[in-house]
Amino acid sequence: MTRGKIELAGYGKRILAHLIDFAIGFGCVILLFFTLALKGIMPSLGYYEANKVVLDIAEASSLYKVEGEGDKRTVLVYRGEDYDYSTYEDAVRYFYCSFLTSTRFELDKPKDNPYKITEYGFDYYNKVVLKLDEGNKYYEYHKNSDGTIDKTVAGELKTEVKAKLNGTDEEKKDIKKELLDYYFSNEESSLYRVALGVLHSQRVYIDNSQKANYALAIALIPTVYIPSFIFFVLIPVLMRNGQTLGKLIFRLAVIGQDGYSASRVRIFFRQMVFMVIYACFVMPIMSVIFLGVGVVLLAISFLMLVMSKKSLSLGDRLAHTEVINSKESLWFVDEEREEKYFLAHPENGS
Repeated sequence: MTRGKIELAGYGKRILAHLIDFAIGFGCVILLFFTLALKGIMPSLGYYEANKVVLDIAEASSLYKVEGEGDKRTVLVYRGEDYDYSTYEDAVRYFYCSFLTSTRFELDKPKDNPYKITEYGFDYYNKVVLKLDEGNKYYEYHKNSDGTIDKTVAGELKTEVKAKLNGTDEEKKDIKKELLDYYFSNEESSLYRVALGVLHSQRVYIDNSQKANYALAIALIPTVYIPSFIFFVLIPVLMRNGQTLGKLIFRLAVIGQDGYSASRVRIFFRQMVFMVIYACFVMPIMSVIFLGVGVVLLAISFLMLVMSKKSLSLGDRLAHTEVINSKESLWFVDEEREEKYFLAHPENGS
């Protein structure tokens, strides 16, 4: 057991130090990303051209809700009960009967289907999508005014379904709910989800999506990954006692839980935990899923910090370290140096 004087740092100072580190690190990353990445690396790798094609396809398909204009457009999928069934009906019909038949983009032909249909259009929509020849609960082939069936146009709602849509409020509510589930539900077989799958399987969509994602991923290396690693991991490992800028300001140091200086390996693992949490808050540039993971990890680490008697964070527990007030503490690299110190200064020993 060490004979040094160890005064553990309170979680208040530690949180403030973390906030300073996070603010500086995040600020540097944002500055680099919006300068070097957006204006240098990504344009040189064709990000904006590829992304424009993806946005153009998504907007033209009618399967997405489009907000904004030009390069500032964002595309959002329609979400369930936020929209009436007719929104999905119109979008799916237009997608198969108009968008996939256009020559604006180099779109793929239909994949193998029971009817051997090789072109998209009304015939494909009626037979493959609505499955009218197999019997559809809600739709049937279009009927002309003289009662003859017309298979050259899109199928329409059955007479009894139309009657329910014009019936009592309860009937309207029930049939609209059924139709909404038919088009949009959690099942992959719902017509809207199937249409999205067809869109995302188009080679021109895949190629440009991959090109844009590749350009973004490459741009993140020198603007996010490397600077973050240097600031949050490399500098604390090379500095004395695992100190970051925030810890230097509040005079904090990282040592082992045995009371001696923490090895560089321990500091590395400790800082990597913080690095992972930090990265999750930066990565929503690519996916908001990372933000949720970051929030969970940060909450766990914070609860460990404030509920622990020694104010041990998640990183401290995994790396077997603790944070101390460096100004009020006396600690040693190892037992040998500790012994030499107390031999030379017996008045400080016990």
